[in-house]
Amino acid sequence: MLMRLITLALPLTFALASPVSHALNLNLPTLGDQTSATVSLDDEGRIGDYMYRSLSGSRQVMDDPILLEYASDILFRLAPYSDQPNSNLRLLVMNSAGLNAFAVPGGLVGLNAGLLLYTDSEDQFASVIAHELAHLSQRHYALRKQQERNERPLWIAATVASILAAAASDNGQVGGAAITTTVAAAQQRSLAFSRLHEQEADRLGMQVLASAGFSPYAMPGMLGKLNQDFGHGRKPPEMLLTHPLSENRVADTLNRASQYPRQNEQQPLAFQIAQVRAKVLLHKNPRALLLQFQEKLKPTAQAAQHYGLTLAAIHAKQPATAAASMQWLLKHHPLELSVQYLQGEWLLASDRFSQASQALSDALALSPGHLGLSRLLAEAYEKQGNLKAAQQVLEQLSISHSDQANVWYDLSEIRGKAKDIEGTHLARIQYFLRTASWEQARKQVHYARNSRKITPTQASILDAREQEAKEWEEWEKGQR
Repeated sequence: MLMRLITLALPLTFALASPVSHALNLNLPTLGDQTSATVSLDDEGRIGDYMYRSLSGSRQVMDDPILLEYASDILFRLAPYSDQPNSNLRLLVMNSAGLNAFAVPGGLVGLNAGLLLYTDSEDQFASVIAHELAHLSQRHYALRKQQERNERPLWIAATVASILAAAASDNGQVGGAAITTTVAAAQQRSLAFSRLHEQEADRLGMQVLASAGFSPYAMPGMLGKLNQDFGHGRKPPEMLLTHPLSENRVADTLNRASQYPRQNEQQPLAFQIAQVRAKVLLHKNPRALLLQFQEKLKPTAQAAQHYGLTLAAIHAKQPATAAASMQWLLKHHPLELSVQYLQGEWLLASDRFSQASQALSDALALSPGHLGLSRLLAEAYEKQGNLKAAQQVLEQLSISHSDQANVWYDLSEIRGKAKDIEGTHLARIQYFLRTASWEQARKQVHYARNSRKITPTQASILDAREQEAKEWEEWEKGQR
């Protein structure tokens, strides 16, 4: 398990100055300089892939297709204007109410779900992603060869430990403690670069925002909001002692924004639904939250309020109380994907499995191969006892979304229930490979080879999977 925590994650932050955020807010150009060519794009791609696999196996990554899809849509709306050196962009949503964002060489962006609750508009949310993309486009975190040899082993373990600790506790002080002692000296040597890189990320991120149709004023608006909420005498988190969010930085971004035409910041339905979905999923007491939605629901209630009430009722195990709100949503927004997904969740929670499979099948006819709808449909089929249909759905997903660890987990479970032992091993191998669990993957290869029913084709697949695990293990050892 130790090696699961040893990654090359190199957080790049938006300086989100929350007491629960600074574990990821390193802003440490000690790990890079203008001669970023010392680390090739292929190397960076390997780092990003490894980090994605390592985090995918953590419970601190939120398994919610709707939030993931929404944030990814923003990412890919911005990406064409960000001059990315790596086209394999991926995004993870962390299961934390804290305010944080990070980027990893190789094109991985991570966002805490809490950002959706804090931002006032979609443009402000997009400004965080644009800032991270700017860090990636400039390769701020390409490693210097000498530092890679001398310091990276400390950073590898400490950085990921801080990410997971912060996400688990919603308390950045915990994550900060994981990195303070091991990297304090390196931090001191790196401070001269941090402000330069943040200013560059602000400038380029603002250009990306404007080019993608978002308001460039969202960036100074976000920084100003943070400065107002976490500055002016309030005891700052440790990160702000060395990387302060200064008023000069806010003023600089505001001055740059004034060079663009002013646009109204938008709160489209997708953003509102993402906000309320994050609110419910992060809430510790769904029954209390359900009561809040019920008390505030007025005859003039909008979609987000009905959506929040329905989702809270599902999580409070009281789906019947949301019948009216669910019907309102289906009447007014029948083609909204997030509403169709919510209907599937609601019908499953109501034990109406046949209706759920029908509704989800209808939705998939309009959005073929959709990850979230397909996983729900497989669950509906399983609840009906139709394991063959569930397996067929997941088999297709394992092809179209092969990098999704949870798809392989679902498939291994269904194959196990269907008594497909060889297929179960093959799916488990993929799951462990997709979560950087190399030893577990090799064990599953061993178990599969002991099966009398293994076919020559499956034997060849096992050889390839075993080789993949060994290559990753060797690469991992080389990073120590």
